[in-house]
Amino acid sequence: MIDVQSSFEEDSDEYKELDYRIICGQNYQQNAIDRIKGIISKPMPKEWYDFHSAKNSKNKDFNLRILADKKPYFFIYNYPYLMKRYKKYISNSNTNCLIRFGLDINELIKKENKTQEENTFLHYYNLKMPVFKNKSVMNRICWRLEEEFDNYKLNSSEIVFDYSILKSDIEYSKSNFNKIKLLYDDYKDKIKQHTLNSAKEKLEKDEEQVKRYIFKEEFKSKTFQICNNKYELCNIVLDLCYKNNNSKQFAWDICGEIIIENLLKRNNYIVEYPIEDKNGDIEYCGERFSLYSKEIESEEIYDINIE
Repeated sequence: MIDVQSSFEEDSDEYKELDYRIICGQNYQQNAIDRIKGIISKPMPKEWYDFHSAKNSKNKDFNLRILADKKPYFFIYNYPYLMKRYKKYISNSNTNCLIRFGLDINELIKKENKTQEENTFLHYYNLKMPVFKNKSVMNRICWRLEEEFDNYKLNSSEIVFDYSILKSDIEYSKSNFNKIKLLYDDYKDKIKQHTLNSAKEKLEKDEEQVKRYIFKEEFKSKTFQICNNKYELCNIVLDLCYKNNNSKQFAWDICGEIIIENLLKRNNYIVEYPIEDKNGDIEYCGERFSLYSKEIESEEIYDINIE
């Protein structure tokens, strides 16, 4: 209720009524404790927190305006189920918004001169939000902390990754680079359309994976038609994806196995991984582990799962 109250002026009827309900709420909480002990007590009026009861109440419009039927935004960090529900809602709404208007939610919110349909969409987007996003003190503190952590993540990502470790020493031609770049631009457009179509068709997970695999294999075939030297192609694709802030998915879709092969070659085809060992020198989650080394045979490279 405090969260809902923050969206009204202090001298408004809504603010004063919520002040009253907050005070009463403390008493109703005590009553609930007493009820467990067998003491008869009066429960909180349902129209204060239940949508259908508020909708059917005497002061319907007023009760709906101050209805406290959701938890405030910052509670998503208290309850994992609420975080999951919130993220799913935002993801689904973004997909719906992209399909209908060609914009994501944030772009639509910032858009000037919205159409009636766009305003209606945003109205119901906010109405059906699984949490309240009013500018209460706790929500504002939460958003401020999120901003700080976003900055922290941004700063940490400024460390430049030396992607040359993924490459081989094969040179490539400028002509092949330009041809692959055109294909890469086409890939970016079609992957976006592929994602929208998959969401629109409401495909099952298995069916979506099959379509994604076919889509990936089609582009892989096209790239090898342009450049049939896998090491040259890999270097081209890595330069396209890793020299700037582009998505790296194209590189792993087209040349994932070759990248793994290049990494293994740099390390003499030796991989190291921890195995459980009660006498090991690595401790994690109360267990002990030791590093185990294994030489990967050339025929095993393409059995490695890179999905």
